[in-house]
Parts: sequence; C-alpha cells; structure tokens
Amino acid sequence: MLRVIIKQRATDEAAELQAEWERTIERQRTARLQEFREVATGKNSVWREWQQGLPRQKRLQTATIARLRATARAADPHPRRAAHISRLSMALFDALGRAHSAPVFDDADMQRVLRGAARLCGLRLKGASKPAQKVARRFLLERPVPPSWTRKEWELLAWTVRYHRGPEPTTKSSAFARLHGDQQTNVRALAGVIRLARGLRKCGIEHCSGLRVEKTAAAVLLHVPGLVDSAENAARLAAAKHFLDTYLGKPLILKPAVPVQLVALPSPVSQEVPIAAASD
Repeated sequence: MLRVIIKQRATDEAAELQAEWERTIERQRTARLQEFREVATGKNSVWREWQQGLPRQKRLQTATIARLRATARAADPHPRRAAHISRLSMALFDALGRAHSAPVFDDADMQRVLRGAARLCGLRLKGASKPAQKVARRFLLERPVPPSWTRKEWELLAWTVRYHRGPEPTTKSSAFARLHGDQQTNVRALAGVIRLARGLRKCGIEHCSGLRVEKTAAAVLLHVPGLVDSAENAARLAAAKHFLDTYLGKPLILKPAVPVQLVALPSPVSQEVPIAAASD
C-alpha cells in the first residue's frame, strides 16, 4: 500500500528518492516476515499453543456427539423417544458385534455413525411438505461434516436417517441406486438396526440390557428379555427386522429370553455333637 501511495504522489523532484523508499520498504518487510516466522514456526509458536487448546481424540468425539445432540434437541419434538430408540439401537449393535454376526458390527466407525443417526432419527423440520425422513436427509447433507468425520461417513449417516423408517429402498430407486454397493450395504445394516429398535420399543421393551445373539449356519438368534410372545408382536417385528434380514443374508429370529433359573442348594446338615455327661 505504501508503494502505491508513493507512486501516486511522487513528483518529478522526488523521483530520485523513490529508489531509496523502495529499499527501505523492502528492509522493513523482510524484518517483519522474519519476526512472523519466529512467532509462527518456532518452538514457542503461537499456532502450537492454539492447537493444544483444540479438542482431540475423545474430546473431539465428545464435542461432535454434543453437536448432534444439540441438533436433535432443536428439531425433535419427541427427544425421549429418540433417546430410547438410540439406546436400543446401540444395545442391538453391541450384541450383534459380540456374536460377530456380520462385518459392520465389528467396526468402531460404523458404531459411531449409528449412534449419530439414531440420535437424529426424530428430526422434524417445520414447513416441510415431503416425508420427514426425506427432508432430514437433505438437511443433514447440507450441514458441514463434523470434525474427525469423513464426508463418506456423514453421507452414510444421512442415508441411514432417510431409511430408518418407511418403505424400504430398492435397487431401482433413483437416488439409492446411485450409491456404491458398499454404501448400500452399510445403509441396510445401520438403518435395519434402527428399524428393529423402533419395533422393539413398540413391543414394550424398555430396558436394553440382557440382549444376547447366537449365530448359526441357518439363522441369527436374538434373545430379548421381556419380549412377549404374541401374534401382534410377531407381526410387528417381522416388518421391523426385514431390512436387517436382507443385510445379514439369513433370517433374524427373535425369541423371548429365558430368565435365569436360580437353583436352591440344600442347606448343610448340622452335625449334632454329643454333649459329654457331667461327672458326678
């Protein structure tokens, strides 16, 4: 800027001083740049100090989950229901992972995506005329990707929210069909878990502990504590688990968990010790 001003205001008499001004400006500029480099890249760099104050690893993940929860609270009219579905979804994911039912359930990144999608499955945006899950997908894709997430993971979350309820997608669906095959598979797995969690909630399952999975050659067995064996529940769960069946490639069979039987042990027989007769 100083160079521009000098050129604009310099007269013919001061023309011989312009070269001296140029040398002075260059000396001062070089000194300032050197000072900046020392502050920015040295051992006591201000950038290093600022970087230390940024959230990392677990703190960064916690900050991201807090952002997703804040979004859910702002746009979810039924946050308790969404929290219940989220807890059931994570319990199902963990149970399927312990049994090594399928590759997705052994992946920590997929667990993170599921946690976020389950928290956001209740988004309801005002003024939307299309189905809520369609509007939610578009809304999420327009948001910036959270720190430590990849764009692919964020897109998977948005598609999981899109298909966590309602008609299942088909390979002929315009938008879903354009997804890569691996992405379609992951959507079926994660959205299928949330669909099943919603079905279990409607069947009256309140608690998330005690879920147990057995993997066999013909099927995957899911033992659910508190599940009532009724025709109504069977019909509801048949629809809720279908999407997950397609991912597993085998039937997912839900059974009421048999309560643990406590066997009463016989009490030890007390041995009577004869009392010695008193001497006369």
